[in-house]
Amino acid sequence: MERSADSLTLERADLLRRTSELAAGGVPFALATVVRVETPSSARPGHRAIVYRDGSMEGWIGGGCATPTVRREAILALAGGAPRFVRITPDARGPAPEGIVLAPMTCSSGGTVDVWIEPFLPAPALIVGGSSPVATALADLGATLGFRVVTYAEAHGDACGSVHCITNGLAEKGEFDPRETWAVAVSHGDFDDEFVEAGVRLGFRYVGLVASERRSAVLRVRLHQHGLADDALGAFHPSAGLRIGAKTPQEIALAVMAEIVGLRRSNAALDEAAAIARAADALPAEEDSCCHHAASATAPAAD
Repeated sequence: MERSADSLTLERADLLRRTSELAAGGVPFALATVVRVETPSSARPGHRAIVYRDGSMEGWIGGGCATPTVRREAILALAGGAPRFVRITPDARGPAPEGIVLAPMTCSSGGTVDVWIEPFLPAPALIVGGSSPVATALADLGATLGFRVVTYAEAHGDACGSVHCITNGLAEKGEFDPRETWAVAVSHGDFDDEFVEAGVRLGFRYVGLVASERRSAVLRVRLHQHGLADDALGAFHPSAGLRIGAKTPQEIALAVMAEIVGLRRSNAALDEAAAIARAADALPAEEDSCCHHAASATAPAAD
């Protein structure tokens, strides 16, 4: 039974409220919107769905022919950080028009569905551990570069002397996506060791220490003694920052942020490659109700 216009309007309003909640909570998601159809198709312009990084969905953008393709393209949009205009059509051969991703319509019923997929990604988080002049310069520069800056410091009533306490203290400051969380210890010995260990155990993408090479080497040995193997310490960056001969707090902050930005941009290609693998392999085959065959992620279909 086809849903009424009033019912669809209410569902769309609920979905948009849901997107506001997700954005406020810092949850990455993509919003897929049907913008145009050529019959026959059960999709209608204005149908929407929220797609998460793992391919799970809320909402509706058509039947089993469209869903696998939209899932796949949404995962790629989230990895690349850019929107995608996807045309699911029986005529998917040949070069795609500029700005359009062509995907095959394999349902015998035919029809074409155009979907606009827009990723909504929270700002990357920069957690600065300390209240030194370098910490202040890092926070200022991080904010200028578009990071969500979180300061963990004694001056803010945060500092304590255990990994457990720091972990709990960071949890109280909000949710962090480990893949987009960059932490720098710059307390000059007050709680650097505990801050670094907490960041590594939380799985942050980058955990830097602003200290001498000798001090950093001592900390690495201590982390090993605390049960962290070399593979777990891949995110740990001793003596953080590019070697530019930095002296002043502002120069040191520049060196650290340059290293973080460089790593973040280079990791984007790895993230997209991983997303392609997820899009191809992690999505289960779905039963295609319109043409009675399975629509797999590697051979997507739409209705």
